Amino acid sequence: MIDGLWVGKWATNISNGIRPGTVVLVFRQGKIFGGNDRVYYIGNFASESDRFHGNLQVSYYAAEPLGIFGLLASDQAEAISITGHLSGDEIKLEGILKSIRKVKVHGLLERKAGCEIF
Repeated sequence: MIDGLWVGKWATNISNGIRPGTVVLVFRQGKIFGGNDRVYYIGNFASESDRFHGNLQVSYYAAEPLGIFGLLASDQAEAISITGHLSGDEIKLEGILKSIRKVKVHGLLERKAGCEIF
């Protein structure tokens, strides 16, 4: 089951020279919520066995606007189509930025808490 609190790092194929982004995500009954020090994430997912797919809306709100998704303007939002494979307490995450399909996201998430937090 994917529901729970996940933390990790991710990067894009255009983020050369930029440190990987950090992420905290909560998966709960088909919804995804999370963020870090410069963006927040809201989305949805559907899972089957150890795989899931979904969509994330990435919205910039503070700090340095240059991140793994490129240069983001204040209050700018980007959509990402994501897929993931669950193996134990890890998710291998991949995605594509919908507005610029050549921008690919990849990362690894680690479960910090499961359904018991709900």
